[in-house]
Amino acid sequence: MALLFHVGQRGQAFEAFKLLIGAILALLILMIILGAVQQLRGLEDKISYDKLVQAAQSARKQPNGQVLKVEDIILKEGGYSSASFADKMNLRPECVSLDAFGQAFSSNAPVAVTVNQRMLTSVYYRCSIAGSQDCEVECEIKFGKGFD
Repeated sequence: MALLFHVGQRGQAFEAFKLLIGAILALLILMIILGAVQQLRGLEDKISYDKLVQAAQSARKQPNGQVLKVEDIILKEGGYSSASFADKMNLRPECVSLDAFGQAFSSNAPVAVTVNQRMLTSVYYRCSIAGSQDCEVECEIKFGKGFD
């Protein structure tokens, strides 16, 4: 009976090998999960960007002076310029102005807004018929706070 509970060196080495295999499998599963989370985050960013652009185009098509509010937009860290919005809205850069409110932003209004950290916010658009020859439509875009 005593021999049943006695494990030799060979058995102990096999236990360490099983432990190593378990650790490798756990690491592999962790890498798969982290990859999936990163993939979802990228998809989430793309959906928010598409929503941001679609709202800008929609506001441009209806220049009635009404405010269009788009909620739950994820803004990635980086810069947004009036030129990039103007390109998406088929306007000249001087016809689009940007402004931002909050600590997560560095605003260089009306030309650019820098997002200091990835965040969830609301974006407000207001487009109206312009009185100048250079701009048939003028649009204002505000991040984080609406129009007063």
